[in-house]
Amino acid sequence: MDSGNGEDDQYSFKIPLGPTGEDFQLHTKNGVGEIQRANIIDDSSCSGLHLQAEIDRIVHGTDTENGVPVTLIVFGFHLNGFNDNRRIKSATIEILFQDLQKRVPDEGHYYDPEVIALWPQGALQLSETSVEVQDTKGVEVGGDAGAMGLSINTAFKTERQRRFMQADKATIHGSIRLDFDVRKHGPKNAIRLQLHENKTGRTGVVNHTRAVVLLQRKNQDQFTATVKVDASADILSNAKRTLQNLFGMAEENDPVIFKPGVDYISRSISLDPDAGALGAYIDDKNLGLQVHKLGVELKASISPS
Repeated sequence: MDSGNGEDDQYSFKIPLGPTGEDFQLHTKNGVGEIQRANIIDDSSCSGLHLQAEIDRIVHGTDTENGVPVTLIVFGFHLNGFNDNRRIKSATIEILFQDLQKRVPDEGHYYDPEVIALWPQGALQLSETSVEVQDTKGVEVGGDAGAMGLSINTAFKTERQRRFMQADKATIHGSIRLDFDVRKHGPKNAIRLQLHENKTGRTGVVNHTRAVVLLQRKNQDQFTATVKVDASADILSNAKRTLQNLFGMAEENDPVIFKPGVDYISRSISLDPDAGALGAYIDDKNLGLQVHKLGVELKASISPS
């Protein structure tokens, strides 16, 4: 994107997700006794960048009948640029789950919930574009030519060209991981989503996607989720200062607090007749099968650009 001086201008910013407060400060504190805050972020003031995250569904239960305690959480993300000059080229979303009291593991016992399933996990490819690519290779050919006893070295190049079609796709890559900033051993306590645009189409990352997470809990104690985003966006150079000032003012958000036994479904999902499995009854005594079931439906609903 032309920044006015003939150079591309890219600005990378990192924010902990949370609903916007006054004066465009991207921070929110939990209210007294507030649990399972659904509106994690909703900001459209970032110089043409719209960042939104929310919780669509929470179900606490067991993985199977009489199985271990687990929690199913469906997160929703909206990452939009208003036009080609405000497009998000890539984004990394990280969610860390921790014991509310942050108790230190003892004798091999870990209090943090463990991430045991995720959708999407691995690479999810969308929005394919095929482009024609011309590949040119140069080959040097040399030789000697003699005339009247003089040796003349000559060299010239020939070019070979080939044309072929190359596919380019927007992608989402999900992974379950251990956050080494918290601890370097024990069960995995975090997820990472990496989004990349279709570089040929230059349409930005996937507009709207969801992540389904299944956590195995060690007890009925409360736990937290802390969400962070690292995004790379094309912006005009005169908007760069605005973003720097904006995110420079931001305080760290409170993590979302989850309370086993208290389920949640967003109003928009519960009132949507087309919500499908996301809005349907979910068997809380058989949550181990729900991640794949939800993922099959959610894949079809993802907006590629």
